[in-house]
This record gives sequence, C-alpha cells and structure tokens, in this order.
Amino acid sequence: MIYHRSTRGFIGTIFLAILLVCVVVEASEKQWVSVGDAMPDFTLKSYQGETVSLSDYKGRNVMLMFPRGYAYEGGWCHFCFYRHAQLFARQSVGNIPEHLDLQILYVFPYDKGSIENWIAALPSALKSVDDMKNPSDYGELDEGMKKFVDIIRKVAPEAITLPEGEEAPTPFPLLLDEERNVSNRFGLFQTEWSGSKVDQNIPAVYLIDREGILRFKYISQHTFDRPSFDYLFEIFSLWEKSD
Repeated sequence: MIYHRSTRGFIGTIFLAILLVCVVVEASEKQWVSVGDAMPDFTLKSYQGETVSLSDYKGRNVMLMFPRGYAYEGGWCHFCFYRHAQLFARQSVGNIPEHLDLQILYVFPYDKGSIENWIAALPSALKSVDDMKNPSDYGELDEGMKKFVDIIRKVAPEAITLPEGEEAPTPFPLLLDEERNVSNRFGLFQTEWSGSKVDQNIPAVYLIDREGILRFKYISQHTFDRPSFDYLFEIFSLWEKSD
C-alpha cells in the first residue's frame, strides 16, 4: 500500500512537470499582450505592395483588425466582409472621426492570391448578407428563423452592397501574414473551430494609442457580440480627451 501511494505521488509529480513544460513552451511561442502593455512591433508585406511595420504609425492611433477569413473550406466569413465594408463606406464619406488620426490595418493569415479571391468575393458576400436580412418570405418563417433574421438585422444594420463585377475598395493596408508568424504570436491562428477544419484567425480587434500602448482588445469566435465601430471610435475619443 505504501509503495502504491508513493507510485501515485511520483506519477502525479511527473504529470505536473510535463504540464508545466507544455505551458512554458506555449508561452515562449506566443506573446500575450495585456491592455496597458506596449504593443509588440511586427513587419509584413501588404496586398497593396508595401512593406508595413506597426511602428511606422507611432504618433497615430491604430485599429488593428484580424478577420476570421475562411469560415469553412472554400467559403469566407460573410460578416467579416460586412465589417470591412462598413469601414470603407465610412471612410468614403468622411465618417471616421478626423480628430482620431486613425490608421486601420488588416492582418490575414494568407498569401496574396487568397486575398485577391477575398476581394473578388466581397460583392456577392454583401448581397448574401442583405438577402439574409430581407427574406421575401419573412412573414412565413417560423419563430426560430425570424429570431435569426432579427439578429442579423441587429448586427448588420446598414444596407451596404456593391454591384457584381465592381472591384471592392481597399483603402486600408491588407497585411499578408502567410507564414502566420504574427497571428500565431498573438495566439489567434486556428486550423479548426466548431467543426470547420480550415485555416483561419480568431476574429480580433486591437486599439493602440499614439504611444504604441494597447488600450483595448476584443477577441472572440462569436459573430453576434462584436463591438460596433461607433463604440470603438468612442473608446479612442475617451482616451484622447483624458490624455
């Protein structure tokens, strides 16, 4: 009996040691950033052909976006398209507050060819979102489907479409993290979620101030709890007033 207890204690010690090693290895591979920390610098090529470093924008506020990308094999996250379209629609009419001096950056865990496909798919994806919000048979839907439609209307309130065949605007740098160095570094890159076995990022937003300090972050797999851009702009405005 004494030998049995000692053996169990030894096995438990070994298990804890292995677990500790795994945690240390993971921590060494990833760079967790807390609000109030300096945001780590990185450098990536952009879809537009430039070399971009986060530190290039020291002195400006930065909104760093990590869209999901692929939602399933061969299919993109439609809500990520909608969020992108919200931003370029606001930018086109001057509806991003000028006093924020805001630089918006997107990071994708893909190569340039994949982003070309993403841009090409944007008009049809926006139409799909619009169709989901405005089904012709809404009155005939059961309560569950009506609730789903109402949720889509809430999270995608603006009517944003592009004519089929029209090239989507790309006013913000689209950064190509094809080696997944940045996405992995921040613990965002995944190869599976909810049954979809495809390379993707956990959707994330990082708000970085003029000194390069992380002031806010949102990271979530879920679609329906993402903060609105009005809310994010207000966060920027609050710390601009307090500084």
